[in-house]
Amino acid sequence: MERLRLELKPVKGVHEALGLLPYPRCVASSSARERLGLSLEVTGLEGLFGDRVFSADQVEHGKPAPDLYLFAARSFAVAPANCIVIEDSTLGIRAAVAAGMKTIGFAGASHATAELGQQLKMAGANIVIAAMSDLPSAVEGLVTARG
Repeated sequence: MERLRLELKPVKGVHEALGLLPYPRCVASSSARERLGLSLEVTGLEGLFGDRVFSADQVEHGKPAPDLYLFAARSFAVAPANCIVIEDSTLGIRAAVAAGMKTIGFAGASHATAELGQQLKMAGANIVIAAMSDLPSAVEGLVTARG
């Protein structure tokens, strides 16, 4: 946890990208609640999500099972088909697809390998982006396609 406090940085452009999205949002993470809360605090993202933060320890099965995403959707009283998941892992993409949600794979985080974009696409991502500046247009593309 101390390493998170000292070294964790937000993804470039994430604050701006999320600020441009006029939709309700949440975090649904495989991380334990304590780690997740600290990560959001350190990166300055906690204010963008408030209490709309969900952790895999709140459901019976974590990713790639759809449980966490379905739990989050129920908390918002939103049909899974009306949700868009932004994910940087293949397990997360598979979970969102299993939940019946649209997906944006993010291959621009510091841990991303050169192969991650293709892996996210193969896991079922509808769109893959490598920069947060592309997120608003990717979301709008999926919203428009949903009609």
